[in-house]
Amino acid sequence: QAVEALLEFMKVLMPSYFLAVAFAGGSASSLVLYESMFLAVTLVEWLVARILIPLMKIYFLCSLAGHMAKENMLSRLTDLIRTVVSWSMKTVMGIVLGLNVIQGMILPYVDAVKNSTLEKALEAVPVVGKGAGVVTKMVLGSGILIKNTMGVAAVIILAAMILIPVIKLLLLAFMYQCAAAAMEPVCDKRLVSCLGAVAEGHKILIRLVVSSFALFVLVIAVVCSATNATYFSG
Repeated sequence: QAVEALLEFMKVLMPSYFLAVAFAGGSASSLVLYESMFLAVTLVEWLVARILIPLMKIYFLCSLAGHMAKENMLSRLTDLIRTVVSWSMKTVMGIVLGLNVIQGMILPYVDAVKNSTLEKALEAVPVVGKGAGVVTKMVLGSGILIKNTMGVAAVIILAAMILIPVIKLLLLAFMYQCAAAAMEPVCDKRLVSCLGAVAEGHKILIRLVVSSFALFVLVIAVVCSATNATYFSG
């Protein structure tokens, strides 16, 4: 539910946010970076919501089944699932951030050259040229302010959306560990191992939610930072 809430918010945010990017003088950046952010949302929706979270259900069942048996015959499988989940999120983050950083190194400066040319052309107009150049600079500066403010507000809203789910998962993981510690002196070690495995599964779920949040925040930060070049390089 936490991941789905993040995805729904990002789908609503993207059109208005990249409209602000275009208004700030970054039309080329807005078009291409919009596609990159859409890629990030699609990957998280497809990979996390449709594959990794269902895979975690298999992890829970295999962990419980393995620890209930006299010999854990599924430990390699659970280790494999944990590795797949971890490396999948790292791969997605690397791909999305790599694309955004590369595009952010080029596209904003294309927009900066275009804006600078337009500004110089307006300044060349007799009588009103100087005033037109000042107005153009002021409009671009206002667009940058609006864009960055929207980015900060989006990060705060994303953090607020995952705060309660992450706290709940942390409490559940802690409670399972406390239960395992209390049961260890008096219960069969297989039951204690089951509780420990469930606590570990909750930690992996926390990493999935936090990684999805971190990916969106980093993409927003890259877009904010990169598209500022359309103003400061002008």
